[in-house]
Amino acid sequence: MTRKPGLGGLSNTEIEHVVALGESGETYARISEQTGVPVSLVNTILMGAGVKPMLIRRAQREKRVAEIARQRANARATVSPRDQEMISLRRAGSTLDEIGQRFDITRERVRQILKKHNVPDPAEARRATRLVQEQEARALGQKIERWVREHPGCTVPELSFALTLDEKSIDACIPRTCAHLIVLPEMRNKKNMVPRRWTRAEVLDAIRTAAATETPLSYVRYDEIRVSESINGPSAVRILQIFGTWSKACTEAGVQHGRRIRTSYQRRWTAEEMVEYLANFLRHSTTGSLDAYDKWAKEHDAPSGQTLRLQFGSWPEARTRANLLLRSLWTEH
Repeated sequence: MTRKPGLGGLSNTEIEHVVALGESGETYARISEQTGVPVSLVNTILMGAGVKPMLIRRAQREKRVAEIARQRANARATVSPRDQEMISLRRAGSTLDEIGQRFDITRERVRQILKKHNVPDPAEARRATRLVQEQEARALGQKIERWVREHPGCTVPELSFALTLDEKSIDACIPRTCAHLIVLPEMRNKKNMVPRRWTRAEVLDAIRTAAATETPLSYVRYDEIRVSESINGPSAVRILQIFGTWSKACTEAGVQHGRRIRTSYQRRWTAEEMVEYLANFLRHSTTGSLDAYDKWAKEHDAPSGQTLRLQFGSWPEARTRANLLLRSLWTEH
C-alpha cells in the first residue's frame, strides 16, 4: 500500500479538513467519524495547530446564552396590546382581580405580567406623585414668601404677574408665615388709607425741631414734643422704619440721641401712630394674629391690640391699614 504524504500519511487537504472541523468546535470523536482519522492523530493535529475544540464549544455556548438573553429582553420590552391595556387599567386604579376577570386569567398571572413591565402599584404611584407635588408646592411657597417679604402689602394678582403663575396656583401655595402681608385688591382704594410719604429732609427737620426743646432726644420724648408742639413730622415708629434705628436718624440730623425712658404717663396714640406700630410688627413677624401682636406690643411700648380694634372697628381692618402703609414704602401713588 502506498503511504500518503504529510502527517501520519495524510495529505495537506485532509489535515486542513481536520483543523477546520476542530475550529468549528466538533469533538475529537465526531472529527474521527467524519474523516476516518484516528482520534489520537486528530488530537496530535489539532494540538500542533493550536486548536482547542473544547474552548471553542464553551465560547459558542456563552454566545448562544447571551443571544437568548437578548431575545428575551427584547420580548419583555415589546408590550403587546393586551399587556398595554392591563397596564392602563392598573394605572387607572383597577385591582388585580378586576383585570383578571376582564381577561379571564388569574390575579397572580396579572401580577406577573405587570411586574414584567415594571408597573408600580397605584398607591405607590400616587405616593410618588404626591411627593413631587409637595416638593413643587414648597419650592413655590418659598418663592412667594421671598417676593411678599420684599413687597409687603401686595395683592394676589400682583404676585401672579410677578411670578408668571395663575392666581389659583398662587392661592394654593401661599405660606402661613407671610399670608398676613397680602391684601385684597379692593382694599387699595379705600379712603383715608394711603399714608403720607415723608421725604428724608422733612424727617430730619422734624427731629431737629424737637431737639430744640430737649436734648439728648429719645424717641419717646420726640413723639411727646411732636404732639404737644404740633411739629410737622412723622411718628418715631415711622422714623425707625425709614432709618432702621433712632440713633442713625439722630446722627444724620446732627442731634444727640438719648436713651429710651419709660414714664408713668398715660400714652395716647394717634391713628397714624397705631398703624405704624402695627406695620412694624407685621413686617418682622411670621403671623398677623392679635395674640402675637399683643406680646410684641408689651415689649415695644406700643398700643395694645384691643386699642387698635377700638380705633379701627376690627383687627382685620387695622391690619389692612398697616399693610397699605407697608405697601406705600415700595409703590408710587
